[in-house]
Amino acid sequence: MSDKLSPMQQEMINRADAIFASVGDVVSKAVEFGKEQIPDIAMQYVLFHRVYSTSIIVGSCFLLLLGLWLIINVAVRNTFKFPENMYIWDGSRAAAMSCGIIISVPSIITIFLQFKGFLLVWFAPKIFLIQSLVGLAKGVL
Repeated sequence: MSDKLSPMQQEMINRADAIFASVGDVVSKAVEFGKEQIPDIAMQYVLFHRVYSTSIIVGSCFLLLLGLWLIINVAVRNTFKFPENMYIWDGSRAAAMSCGIIISVPSIITIFLQFKGFLLVWFAPKIFLIQSLVGLAKGVL
């Protein structure tokens, strides 16, 4: 069989051990580098989700407070002294009530949907990472 091989192919076969050893060294270095980076990647992932979920919760709470302020102070209590009619609200008060409801309802829903993740990422980051990895594995497989 060696009669049909070119000199280049014969030299490659002769040096195959050295080539495989070199490839093995590169792979082991890459694996070691990956092992060193895993804690840093995990910390950055947790930090990102802490900032993300905190900003979602804080923004939703702000919008909820704004909506409740519109409903209570502007629409119900009429602190801006819009004209009052005995039988019907002024259009401004009705608009404030509508806007307040439109802002408050999605804010309440967002807070309820995001609150578990917010608590997990702040008070149980290891469980958060495990759940994220399980979700990633289910999505890939």
